[in-house]
Amino acid sequence: MKLSVVSTFKMMLKKIVGRHIAHERRDWAICVYFVDNPLSADIKFCSESPSILGDNVSDVNAAFVADPFLVQRGENEFYLFYEIFNTDTNKGEIAFSKSTDGTRWEYQKVILSENYHLSYPYVFRSENDYFMIPESSQDYSVKLYKAVEFPAKWEYVKTLLSGYHFADASIFKHKGYWWLFVSTRENDTLNLYYADSIYGPWSLHKKSPLIRNNLSIARPGGRVVEIESKLYRIAQNCNGYYGKNISIFEIVEISTDEYKEKLVNESFLKESNKGSWNSKGMHHMDCVKVADRKWLVSVDGFGNFGRYG
Repeated sequence: MKLSVVSTFKMMLKKIVGRHIAHERRDWAICVYFVDNPLSADIKFCSESPSILGDNVSDVNAAFVADPFLVQRGENEFYLFYEIFNTDTNKGEIAFSKSTDGTRWEYQKVILSENYHLSYPYVFRSENDYFMIPESSQDYSVKLYKAVEFPAKWEYVKTLLSGYHFADASIFKHKGYWWLFVSTRENDTLNLYYADSIYGPWSLHKKSPLIRNNLSIARPGGRVVEIESKLYRIAQNCNGYYGKNISIFEIVEISTDEYKEKLVNESFLKESNKGSWNSKGMHHMDCVKVADRKWLVSVDGFGNFGRYG
C-alpha cells in the first residue's frame, strides 16, 4: 500500500530531526585515566583526547557516548558500561567496552534496549551477582536488572519505584541498609530512599527532599564512592545549562532519621580545558580502586555547547 503524502512527510521529518540530533550531540565522549586520588583528580589529565567516542560504536549508529560506569574483575579485566544514543531509534541504549589494562578500550556491543530512552547504567555488585539500574525516566520507573551472563546478558528483575520521571537513581549499601538517591526531571530536587534489601520495599527518607529548587547540586552525577572509610556523593551542576560540571560532597551522616553532607569540590571542570573536547562541560564521574594508591577514573564531557540528555 502506498504511503500518503502526510505519512511520507512525517518519515522525512523524522530522519531530518534524527540527523540534526546526531550532529548536535556528536561531541559527548568518555575518557578513562589513572590517578592517585580521584577527589583531587583534574580532568585536564585526559583533556587531549577521549577514550571512547560515538564513532567507536560499531553495531548501531551512535551520536554520542556518555554516563560511564566502571567494573573491574580480576587484575586485568576491566569493563565500562555507558549510554549510547542510537540515531536510528532516537533513544538511549546501553553498551559496553572491555579493556585489559584500563587504557586501551575495545567496543563490544549494545546489551540493553527498551522501547523508551535508557541512560546512566549504574552497574554494581552484591555478593556474587552483578546488577544494573539504568535510568528509565521516560517509563516513569526505576528498574532493576541482573546479569544472567556478565557482562553481556541482562534480564529485568523488578521495578523498585514507579509513577514519576525518576532521574539517575544511584544505589549503595551502608550500615546494613540499601540507599537510593534519585532526582527529578527538573534536575533541581534530590530525594533519598532506603530499604533492607535491594528488592525493597523502598521507603522515602523523612528528610526528603534533601535538596529542593537547586539546579547546581541536586541531580546525581555518578556512583556513590567510598574512599578511606568516607562516602562521597557526585552531583551534577545543571545551573545555566545541562551538563555544566560536577561537584563532590562527603556524606557526613546517614541513617533512617538523618542525612548530612558537606561540599568537598565545587567544580570538577577546570579552566585549563578551554578549547578541548570537554571544554563545555561534564556531568558524570565514576571510579574504582585498582591497586594501592591507584584509581581508575571515567568521566564524560562535551565540546559543542547545547542542551543534551
